[in-house]
Amino acid sequence: MDTAINSTSERFPLLERLGTRLFATSFQIERSAITFRLIATWPLALVIFASKDQLPYWELAVAAIVGMFAVNLWLRHANKTKLISSVRSALFGSVADTLLLLLVSNLAIRASADINSTSEMWLIFPLVILAFVYRAKPVAGIAYSVLLTAWYASHILAFF
Repeated sequence: MDTAINSTSERFPLLERLGTRLFATSFQIERSAITFRLIATWPLALVIFASKDQLPYWELAVAAIVGMFAVNLWLRHANKTKLISSVRSALFGSVADTLLLLLVSNLAIRASADINSTSEMWLIFPLVILAFVYRAKPVAGIAYSVLLTAWYASHILAFF
């Protein structure tokens, strides 16, 4: 009986098993999430570019947004042709979203603290959290929400 369990886990790669544990998604849901991220990158890049005078390392933030756009273009192609599974697509997309959010918000919070100004960066957090929770299983969605909120709150407390 142990051999059946081991051979089953060997057939499913680690990313596939992780994606299955975190997400309850389909190709259609993933296409919607990818389209949302592709559309959302443009206003985010424009906001970062417009506030470049107040945001140190704004080039890094714009480069991260361009990177996210490229990842989502590839995910869109991979989803359309079913090169990767929907759960793996959700995992890659969520990792790209989260890394972009952490990088850009870290830069924005530090810049806001340097000029002693408030930041509207918190407005992006609910969008990323909702995009994750939309596809995630309940426990994963709650844990993600708590972790991102705690990360943001700790940065606000540390820099202000």
